[in-house]
Amino acid sequence: MTWEEVEPKAFKTAVDEFFKDAVEIFAYFDIVLEHFNEGKSIQEELRKFREERPSIFNLIYAIFHKPEEVSDKIERIGVEKEKVEKLEEFKKRFKKLAEEIDLFVLSEILS
Repeated sequence: MTWEEVEPKAFKTAVDEFFKDAVEIFAYFDIVLEHFNEGKSIQEELRKFREERPSIFNLIYAIFHKPEEVSDKIERIGVEKEKVEKLEEFKKRFKKLAEEIDLFVLSEILS
């Protein structure tokens, strides 16, 4: 199996898992956003989520920082409308965290 065959399947699996567990994921990030709004560091919370749900974390990172790539994959594999809407809802609701997520990923790359 080639990367071109594996990668869309992995993306689809992550989207499906995100949709299935959306209530739990949104609740977790509501707490993260609350801590962020209080001026607290959220790096450890992001680290914990990434360790527990790496494919979902990568999907979240991608919806904020690689939107064209995500849109292309969504079209190519035919993600259902309600799943796309849930991703868009997450992006809109937690847009204040986008920069912190990016900083977390950069710090992980540099460490």
